[in-house]
Amino acid sequence: MNEDELGKSECWYIIACEKDSEVVIGHQARTKDELIRRIDEGEWDRLLNKIKVEPGDFFYIPSGTIHAVGEGIILLEIQQPSDTTYRIHDYDRVDQDGKRRELQIEKAKDVATVLPTDLDLHVKVKKDKRLTVTRYLSSIYFTVEKWEADGEAAIPLEEFTLVSVIGGQGKVNGAEARKGDHFILTSLCSEARLSGNLEIIACWIDRINCR
Repeated sequence: MNEDELGKSECWYIIACEKDSEVVIGHQARTKDELIRRIDEGEWDRLLNKIKVEPGDFFYIPSGTIHAVGEGIILLEIQQPSDTTYRIHDYDRVDQDGKRRELQIEKAKDVATVLPTDLDLHVKVKKDKRLTVTRYLSSIYFTVEKWEADGEAAIPLEEFTLVSVIGGQGKVNGAEARKGDHFILTSLCSEARLSGNLEIIACWIDRINCR
């Protein structure tokens, strides 16, 4: 990788979107040479893999995957800690001064992968009377779950956990929480105690997977 980094894997949870909104994940090229040729010739419609989205969709984007978020989408993004972005195309947009954003085409060509886009995440769902836990992903980079509580429930914690409330309102460990709130449950918390009607995206780094 460039910039002395090992890449930036990320994932998206679609919170809201307009009808027929799309994201780009991956491409149609079968070889690196074909990928480079289509980039050089600007064959974006033939190259990019476009996917229509709906609220509640979840996508994992491994490092090196060409990706973009289309218009009319509100999403929650979870990623490795990295500020590096290589742009190969910016839809010919200009800023208020009529300038286009800088592209990093050669660097993007170098790191872009040529692999089939596998969107099957083998999602696991556990339900009881007051709580539904959906595990979308467990990797060396992060584990991501959705917690849906209707009443009182408790979830054991093993690591510090990032919490984003994407729906409803209630309490988390005694603190008021509502849609739009983001906070951290530190490693001193042995569990997340939920009450009310809450929809939460929670993520953490699983140290077992990191070994």
